[in-house]
Amino acid sequence: MHYDAIHPGKPWYDTHGRRIQTHGASVYYEDGVYYWIGENKQFTHKGSKIWSWGIKAYSSTDLCNWRDEGLIIPPQPHDKKSPLHPYRKLDRPHVIYNPATST
Repeated sequence: MHYDAIHPGKPWYDTHGRRIQTHGASVYYEDGVYYWIGENKQFTHKGSKIWSWGIKAYSSTDLCNWRDEGLIIPPQPHDKKSPLHPYRKLDRPHVIYNPATST
């Protein structure tokens, strides 16, 4: 898919045609690239106990077209005590850049 504008209230799809999953997100900018990071609600459906399925990231140079960079923080479905377990209420992830390690 290719967009030349943002259309509020309509589903938004990444460059592969899949619905963007960045709920409770934030946008980070570095070296001409925007990074959109948020909760992956791909498996969250009415009646499902799944709150989120990890944290996803997307990248863009124009804020309209977003490339899926994948799960940057995966869920921990086998550890019910983990804060990353899909049933836990992971909300509004925050990402910090470390200039000393460039990560």
